[in-house]
Amino acid sequence: MSARSEVNIEPQKVNIELQKVNIELQKVNIELQKVNIEPQKVNIEPQKVNIEPQKVNVEAFCLDIVNSEVKTLGIQSL
Repeated sequence: MSARSEVNIEPQKVNIELQKVNIELQKVNIELQKVNIEPQKVNIEPQKVNIEPQKVNVEAFCLDIVNSEVKTLGIQSL
């Protein structure tokens, strides 16, 4: 009888080890999810930053047009 009870203890240890491995895999999976979420947040910010210089360039372009029109008007008035 004692030999059978010792044999029965081993599968329980193996089952506990498998549970530990399963928990570790879950932790790794959660870590990968965290890693995947972070780059998405980081990538959104530069897009917002890139929109601003475009607005500045459009305003500068409008100022160039106004300046050229003023110069043209100045030449015409002469």
